[in-house]
Amino acid sequence: MDGVHQRWFVSLALTTAFGMLGGCEMPTDPKVDDSSGGEGGAPTTNTNNGGEAGSAPAVCDGTCVLPAPIGFFGPTLIATGTPESVSTCPAWTSGVGFQGFADLSIAPHTCPTCTCGPAACVLPETMHASAAKCANAESAITTPFDAAPGWEGTCTQDNAIAANLNCNGAPCVQSLTIAAPTIEPCKAEEKGAATLPQATWGTVARECLIAPLGGEGCATWGQICAPEPPAGFALCVYREGEDPAFACPMDYPHRRVVFAGTADGRDCSPCECGDPSGAECAAIVSAFTDGACGSFLGGITLTTEIETGCFDIPPGSPLGSKEAYLSLDNPGTCAPSGGVPFGEVTPAGPVTLCCQTEDLPR
Repeated sequence: MDGVHQRWFVSLALTTAFGMLGGCEMPTDPKVDDSSGGEGGAPTTNTNNGGEAGSAPAVCDGTCVLPAPIGFFGPTLIATGTPESVSTCPAWTSGVGFQGFADLSIAPHTCPTCTCGPAACVLPETMHASAAKCANAESAITTPFDAAPGWEGTCTQDNAIAANLNCNGAPCVQSLTIAAPTIEPCKAEEKGAATLPQATWGTVARECLIAPLGGEGCATWGQICAPEPPAGFALCVYREGEDPAFACPMDYPHRRVVFAGTADGRDCSPCECGDPSGAECAAIVSAFTDGACGSFLGGITLTTEIETGCFDIPPGSPLGSKEAYLSLDNPGTCAPSGGVPFGEVTPAGPVTLCCQTEDLPR
């Protein structure tokens, strides 16, 4: 609760408390009527001593209304209209309080275009020697002969195996098993940027802060004297939220909900790529006894349609180096998906207005 509302509630509580003391009157500080009172101006309380002892009854030059019930703020002045036409606060008010908004409008948002980069045929990197011929290689002792990660097929001595290496009484090198080439998936790419249009409001509800004068001059017990709303304004009370259970009080029967701002839930589905279609990859891998790929020992052609390939080599042969190249390099294409807009901008921070007039002024 802001300072103006706090001061008003304290003033109302004091006025009510003194009024309930039988035969007692709360002393008042008489106010002098001037030309600023009346329609369109701040309310005043007129007194008339007339040169006689005592004073004439106080008169409310505004309008007598019931105060806001518990849970509500006000009464207060509210003007509504388009952002260009809504009334400014009169000079005699305490300035602008809250501003609420209604009639949200926003254009659809768009997303980047999703594309897919090319897939790629990748040379095999995993291979090992077995202490048995290919027919029994899976159950035999193995010795790694892998290439380094990211191998591009150039001659390499990675994991070279010396001649006549022994594994449990048998030559460690009797066959060479090599994994098949693989297809590196397509990488999703975004082209362009998302466009998120700015939300706009068709209606602004502007509060102009006032300070009610208490109950002086009001004939009905419990009422307070508030300013007569100038043209373009209504007397209203309000509370946070828009629960239908918030019933408007009888002096302010006309309900309208405005909002403090927006919640932006807009987004785009991520760009993705499907599996490569039409992919064909084949690699020829060769092994050599020396370290410079000069003394050929054996080789094999491998495709993506198999898991591994194997060829036998003379037992105890050294594996000094290896090289490979793609004999068929057609990695295929991938279908893109994603880049679909979803979500929306919604009003947030609802405030329920209850006003005296059925149609708030515009």
